[in-house]
Amino acid sequence: MVKIIIYTGLSLSFDEAKEILDSHDDVEVIYKRPIKRGDLGHDIKENPDIIGIIDGVFHQNSSVGHKEILNVINKGITVVGASSMGALRASELDTLGMTGIGYVYEQYATGKVASDDDVAVM
Repeated sequence: MVKIIIYTGLSLSFDEAKEILDSHDDVEVIYKRPIKRGDLGHDIKENPDIIGIIDGVFHQNSSVGHKEILNVINKGITVVGASSMGALRASELDTLGMTGIGYVYEQYATGKVASDDDVAVM
């Protein structure tokens, strides 16, 4: 069984994510609120195989740090980013092992979008 932690809730609701991911019998998914600094260090204790970062905090708390993500990748956990905070961090760390997917990631990766504010969800 593959264990996945997904940080979402703003750009993709838990219900929408469950429609996509819960249809697979060989997957256990843990849904968490948008990621903030410190969450990864705590949540890797749940021994996930994959961490998906979709949404994260920008201004109300400290954002998830690059080193936090790299520490998880260095432990052999696949980290995938899309949509909002995930796309932003993936575009910054894709050469270091983070996987980016989706339109927003492509916009950052190609330099068409550069500002953090372009993906901030209020």
